[in-house]
Amino acid sequence: MKFTQRVFSLFLTLLLVCAFTLTSAVFAVVNLQAQTDKSTYAPGDTVRVTVTSPVQWDIVMKVIDSNGSIFYTDAKSAKSNSTGNTTLTFTLGSWIGQYTIVVGGNGNSTSSITATPMVIKVATVGGGSGGGFGGPGPVTTNDPDQLVKITNSLKLINNSNASDKEIQEAINTASEQLNKILTELSTLTDPDKSKQVLQSILENITLMASLSSKVSAVNQSIALTEKIIPLAGSVRKLTNDQGLSDDSKLMTTVIDLVNSVNQKAGTLDSTQFKMNTSGKETKIVVEADALQKQIQSADQTTNALSNLLNQNHFSDLVNKLEKQVIIKVSKDTTVGDITNVTIPSSSLSDLKTKNVNLVVNIDGVVLKFSPNSLPVVDSNKVKSIEVRVSQPTDSKSLLDKKPSYADTINVPVNDLNVSSTKDDNTETLLNNQFSDKIVISMSLNGVDKSKVDVNQIAPQYFNPTTGKWELIPGGKYNEKTNSIEFNVSHFSTYTLMQINKSFDDVQGRWSETYISQAFAKGIVTGRSDSLFDPTANVTRAEFAVMLSNTLGLTTSSSIMPFKDVATDAWYANEVASVYKAGFIDGVTSEQFAPNAKITREQMATMIGRALEKVKNTKTVTNADSSKILTLFSDRNEISDWATNNMALSVREGLLSGTSDTTLSPSQVASREQAAKVMLILFEK
Repeated sequence: MKFTQRVFSLFLTLLLVCAFTLTSAVFAVVNLQAQTDKSTYAPGDTVRVTVTSPVQWDIVMKVIDSNGSIFYTDAKSAKSNSTGNTTLTFTLGSWIGQYTIVVGGNGNSTSSITATPMVIKVATVGGGSGGGFGGPGPVTTNDPDQLVKITNSLKLINNSNASDKEIQEAINTASEQLNKILTELSTLTDPDKSKQVLQSILENITLMASLSSKVSAVNQSIALTEKIIPLAGSVRKLTNDQGLSDDSKLMTTVIDLVNSVNQKAGTLDSTQFKMNTSGKETKIVVEADALQKQIQSADQTTNALSNLLNQNHFSDLVNKLEKQVIIKVSKDTTVGDITNVTIPSSSLSDLKTKNVNLVVNIDGVVLKFSPNSLPVVDSNKVKSIEVRVSQPTDSKSLLDKKPSYADTINVPVNDLNVSSTKDDNTETLLNNQFSDKIVISMSLNGVDKSKVDVNQIAPQYFNPTTGKWELIPGGKYNEKTNSIEFNVSHFSTYTLMQINKSFDDVQGRWSETYISQAFAKGIVTGRSDSLFDPTANVTRAEFAVMLSNTLGLTTSSSIMPFKDVATDAWYANEVASVYKAGFIDGVTSEQFAPNAKITREQMATMIGRALEKVKNTKTVTNADSSKILTLFSDRNEISDWATNNMALSVREGLLSGTSDTTLSPSQVASREQAAKVMLILFEK
């Protein structure tokens, strides 16, 4: 029987009165027994509960006060219960009243037995001696191991096949306990202790978020999120108020949580669309009513989550919410190598009006259309849009044309097409009619990762004009989905390959791995097929291209004021993209100086702007900069306009010293230095 089914089906109730006198009691439920260690307790005492079972059982314990609030939880797995005996402990707070100890284990049904407590009068109440965080007050968690035990309980549930109800109970319990600990934490004066406790609470919030993502019902997911986000917001406020630690991990947990809820709210599965199979093709038709209902659900859920973030110190994450409708087609529902998804044209305007992304997931090939990238059609003339994913019959001959620096892996070649269909069934290809980038994700589920390096796997596009494969910049491994994600501006033929590029002049250098991986990401190229020229100085044009490739920026070369950048220059589009994004300026209002060398402080300034605007990295103040740069003897040589961004780049690990005590801000940056910096920025 699964752990959570065992744990939550059996309960034993033991009533304790937190006073100077309390009788010890022993209860038996089926063959599970529990006993307290002594007969009298005072505020702040540690209670030991010995649990005996005839076999190895997973054991869980809850302690509930007379108001019905969860005071404490703990759990131990069967692995730590080899003899059938286990001991669980908790420390009493300063509160006087009635506690209920609930112990559960293996079994089918139970009847709890309650001891009759002895109640006496107590003249005064002390703060307890449990070594906790606070003094007198309401129910408190004075057990220094309490956070560890909450973590253990959540991990046990997380690793089991828990029901939605069991997950909800576990999150509600942990939320209540952690909020109490946070209340006490605000009174701590020891910053090291505060930081330690906050890190433990953050770990538990991450576990709660992971548990919440397993709940299938949208309404329950929202309800659990409404428990987790306020707790996370309190942690963030306390962290920022006291300057205890960086909150980037917390922000990642929160945005992953709310977007997982958004995904559930917007997903259409095979029960919600029509499907026909014929030969090697599967045709899927999404009805307008079903799509409209999902658009409305996605819109309402996103609005609710936006309000939740705004109310709990996460207003800066609202723009990270992914409002989307997902059409999910699994392999077991399709036949052959061709899948065609038909979407009513009338729904396109609804998606754009509500600013909803359209995601088509066909057996691990995921296509994400932003509202701006959706095809523009006249719904009075066009009845539908078709998204088509297929494996070409000449896949093998196409793969034989792979670049010399690449190896094929167990990922199919995919032809991607979008077309429109009129009322008379006339079809028109729309593969090149996207006004915004489309995000593509390809699964690595069929790849033996022990034989590849996911950091060297890159998306490839087959150019029918040249008859060659071309590396697409920006391919990034997503560990959560086990896939490679990349952006495209048109549909064609794509696959993934392992990149094994090596330059003769970087072999054995400290930068060899950085350059190899940066090449695989499409961030850098060689000066020739065999040479990288690692120590050569970086020009402003080269750095603009690297930065644009790293961040996946796209724009027209006409959007810039620089007279010394020709519109047909090899770097023109990239200079325009980083200029438009606000990451780089000209040397004057009309001059960019593309061939001028770039200094380390100039490089740090551009990186710092990108970190703040694209990666949502916490900025540094003048006071922060003084602390961060204190180890470098040449810190006073940094220009005033570059100081904070130089400090930010150092703090985030993108820029290291030229020695242990020097930053060399005015030194011209080399190509290998830039490759390392760009790769680290890419992985942020």
